Amino acid sequence: MSRKRTRAPEPTSLSGWALAVVRTISAAGVDPHPLLQQAGIDNAALTDPEARVPVASMTKLWRLAIDATGDEALGLRTPDHVDPSSMFAMQTLTLSAPTAEMGWNQFSRYLPVLSTGLKIELHKNAEQDFTISLQTADPRMAAFEAGDASVACLIANLRNLKHLGVTITAIDLFRPEPQAADEFERLLGAPVSFEQKATRVHFSTERPLHTPQETANPALEQALQQVLQDYMERLRSTGFQEQVKREIARAMTHGEPSLAKVAEQMHISGRTLQRHLVDEDSSFSDLVNDVRQNMAKQLVGETDLNITDIAFRLGFRDASNFSRVFRRWFGQTPREFRKQP
Repeated sequence: MSRKRTRAPEPTSLSGWALAVVRTISAAGVDPHPLLQQAGIDNAALTDPEARVPVASMTKLWRLAIDATGDEALGLRTPDHVDPSSMFAMQTLTLSAPTAEMGWNQFSRYLPVLSTGLKIELHKNAEQDFTISLQTADPRMAAFEAGDASVACLIANLRNLKHLGVTITAIDLFRPEPQAADEFERLLGAPVSFEQKATRVHFSTERPLHTPQETANPALEQALQQVLQDYMERLRSTGFQEQVKREIARAMTHGEPSLAKVAEQMHISGRTLQRHLVDEDSSFSDLVNDVRQNMAKQLVGETDLNITDIAFRLGFRDASNFSRVFRRWFGQTPREFRKQP
């Protein structure tokens, strides 16, 4: 008897991060729309603040962008194109905390909102000397440019903590050394070492991280935490197949659900949707059948709709055909099922 493979959920990034990358590409003089299409990313996802984009698709987008622009340092230019409002105001959250240390803890806690494929840890080397390490879910699959962009944004945020007197002392990058190594040091403003075992940012401060922040705002901090916590709970409770089923159920109210329409609603290509389901040992037709079966049980058992209406609503040709399938599913006809206590 074969057993289904158990796979960890595929890492995803918030649409706001994808939007920042698209703006970076556009600022380099390249039309991003053909690249989005080749990477399997629906442009509509960029206008949905809660949409998620697979990290694998972002990796394709980065590689296409480097080929199109010829700019090895493209990732380092991303901070100029980040819209805080499309990133759940994470930077505002850190600045509204009582101290930078507490703000960092909040950022680490809610980082999965931005990306479930990235892990960031702060290490205290001495009283006012620190190292931040960045790890991706699978370094072999992640684009080097994505790491460059993450480091550049992190450094930009550190430099915003002006009350601490932050100095970036050194940067270690996992990526191979580019031909434009000097450009990396110019843009990052610190010595850079390439081909390191891990990606790290080393920095020192003139004042401790627990120094009170003038930007502290307890009410704003609490409100932002609530928004982020709500989103995190939705993110944890909704796996990929459940997202597909939800869109199938919505589509079924307007007729037979199609893979193309469901993929469009999820802001991904049909090919990408199929690939994800194959990776999880599932198929679109299996999920349609699951949704139809669950909806049949609910409509027959919990509503007073007549059987013919339910049959048509679920895409069956007639009530007799629906009754035969319903009996195969549940061992009873719809009327027998409805009569039971």
